[in-house]
Amino acid sequence: MVGEENDMPGTDLLPFAVIAADIEGFTSHLPRGQADLRADFLDLFGTACAEAGVVLEPAGLSDRGDGGFALVGTGTARARLVSEIPRRLSMGLRRRNSGRDARHRMRLRLVLHHGLARPHRGDWLGPAVNTACRLADADAGRRLLEESPEADLVLLLSGDMYRDTVALGEEDLDPADFAPGVIPDGARGAGIAFWATMVGRRWLRPAPAALAAAGMGSAGAGSAGAGSAETGPGAPPPPHGGAEAPGRSPAPPGSDAGGGEAREKRYSDRNSGAVAMGRDSLAINGDVHGPLTFGSR
Repeated sequence: MVGEENDMPGTDLLPFAVIAADIEGFTSHLPRGQADLRADFLDLFGTACAEAGVVLEPAGLSDRGDGGFALVGTGTARARLVSEIPRRLSMGLRRRNSGRDARHRMRLRLVLHHGLARPHRGDWLGPAVNTACRLADADAGRRLLEESPEADLVLLLSGDMYRDTVALGEEDLDPADFAPGVIPDGARGAGIAFWATMVGRRWLRPAPAALAAAGMGSAGAGSAGAGSAETGPGAPPPPHGGAEAPGRSPAPPGSDAGGGEAREKRYSDRNSGAVAMGRDSLAINGDVHGPLTFGSR
């Protein structure tokens, strides 16, 4: 059971990245099958960390039977963690699942977050661990995996992790591969924002049907960009309304995204303000600057 902050007197909270993972359908297997899945998962996880050059602090995974979590210190770049751990795990899953029938296939829900944690009685507790574990247990991850049979794992990034890696284009991570969501009211961890992608032989934004099943349509994702993993500031905004073309950011509400003269507009929302670019003008926080002339070199 993940503890709360008031269970942790006497030791400073320290910054870590958190990796949390759960095996799909673990409890549907008999004990012998569960033992095989658990052993294979631990082997795959250890191999993925070794191949990616990720050092866990402390060493090893805090085992939860059907998965677990691990902490990574600040010596490992967050963007490398996001880029390499899902890819290495997916490669290992393909090798492990080759030749097995669907019932014995292993698939994972994987969460990456960063925040604060501290040791407590041989375990690690704190806000970062709580958030990662609640995301790993979120119903959206289960639904996305169920609706995406081609994927080996679903990756959920907290709002904080997404903002500090994918949103910055680090390690060639592409925002177009991710869809925003939020844990709904009434669920444990309600209000925690996340960004999801499916990982198989390549990374894919979840299909519209999968997003709908996960409650991540326009209604389900409406407040996903309102804040960080703990609903603080920082996460980019979700799409407004229906499905967007892959790779294209939505225009801000009220903008001339279509109509008489076809204009492509791109929208960027950061802590410093908003920028909208048209064909021959630029708007910054609502002030229009133009006409603009762009040269090439």
